[in-house]
Amino acid sequence: MFSPDGCFIAIACVGATAYESDAGGDGGGGAQTLTLPQFFIRIYSTVDGREACAPLLGHSGIIHSLDWTPDSCWLLSASSDGTALVWALPRSVDSSLHLGDVPPYPHSRLLHPQLPFVYAAKFHPGGAPSVVITACYDGLLRLWDALLGEPIGQEISREANYLGVIGESSSTLAATTASRYSNAVGSPPPFYLNCCEWEGVGQGLDGGVRLLVTGDSRGCLRFYTPPPDKDCHKPEKYILVKALRPAGLKGAPIVSIRARPYTRLRSASSHLLVLSQASRLLVYDGLSMQPIRTFPGPQCSSHRIEACWSPDGQIVACGSEVGSLALWDAETGLMIPATAAVANVDESGHVVPGKGKAVIGYPSMLPSVTWTGGAASIAVCGFGSEYSVLLLC
Repeated sequence: MFSPDGCFIAIACVGATAYESDAGGDGGGGAQTLTLPQFFIRIYSTVDGREACAPLLGHSGIIHSLDWTPDSCWLLSASSDGTALVWALPRSVDSSLHLGDVPPYPHSRLLHPQLPFVYAAKFHPGGAPSVVITACYDGLLRLWDALLGEPIGQEISREANYLGVIGESSSTLAATTASRYSNAVGSPPPFYLNCCEWEGVGQGLDGGVRLLVTGDSRGCLRFYTPPPDKDCHKPEKYILVKALRPAGLKGAPIVSIRARPYTRLRSASSHLLVLSQASRLLVYDGLSMQPIRTFPGPQCSSHRIEACWSPDGQIVACGSEVGSLALWDAETGLMIPATAAVANVDESGHVVPGKGKAVIGYPSMLPSVTWTGGAASIAVCGFGSEYSVLLLC
């Protein structure tokens, strides 16, 4: 994911670490080398292509989502290990285009009860990096103060920074939670939250956020009215205005929601790009909460695939389970050929000199696609250690 200023790109990775264990014990079997997965974040400079700091270590499960603060100084990661981590990324004193001394540990750790998978986490877009929302496997949308408590380098306890659940009052929360786990021990909850998005930044109450939108595993969109920025840390102030299960999403899990960028010509509109695992990609009007456009041909049936808007809101991009990048005209819904004009991509996903136009993609799945906010650059990522991240201008 690109930082808002376009200077850096953060990449969630999984690798392997060699670990020696004395498996033989007293039996004399000797030491064995085990290969264990390692989950980390790498940050690269888009200016010179170099790694901006050492890998960020701290997760013990797959990292599902990343988010930056508007000033590009803080990074948030959500993982299946039941945590969301907040990372401080100070800028260099010599140049704002480079990072300074980045701490090797997270600034804070948001611990979730019963270790539910954290599928999405977002900073509040009001400017302060302290308020965070998380969407989880247990179906709850939680609010946190990510920077409250101990100094950098010490883990912050859940009691110190947990603010509450959005959309459910304290009187009904216990009953709701109990009903979700009323079946046999170990059974999954009735639904889980896959994604969340802030919509209409600067368009809501007192110039705050107009909507908070979530998508779950039943194909349901929930629309919340957030409070003004001064009350954004109060979960009881977030009001659920509508829960919608659009027929166009066919009841499949919603895996991506993106708000359309605001421009001078589109300052009052409200468009949400929604992708479901029924291979359905639609645009919804956030005000009328009705579908207004469908994009044909996305390939998403069983994996987490991302979709996004171009910075001017004129093009829609989407990953694919078949490995190719898909592009559409946002106004007409017509597909645009996703090709590179002066480069080719080999079987390993590396860019090599070539002639003519080559289709952008990988031999396997292409799950991630992101666009810079200020420049015409798009990054795509394949699924596999042998594939490079492609940065296309």
